[in-house]
Amino acid sequence: MGKTGLGIYPDGRAEHDGQVGQLLMKLDDLGMIAAGKSADFVVLDANPLDDIKNTRRISKVYIRGKEVDRAAMRREFGSGS
Repeated sequence: MGKTGLGIYPDGRAEHDGQVGQLLMKLDDLGMIAAGKSADFVVLDANPLDDIKNTRRISKVYIRGKEVDRAAMRREFGSGS
């Protein structure tokens, strides 16, 4: 399935092309979700293309490929809302 030209696939998946930053900073392990790479991304419970408010319906957060324990962070730093 091809992209719409905006880095968004018709099924709602989004893609960010971080090649320029990778090249400038010589970070060859970043920028994509693949074995041996390191990615930061969020998993949403609903499609943000249906309603922009769905960007707040966060299911999971990954930093450098590892899931963030959001409950522990809330306990340590407060809910933030």
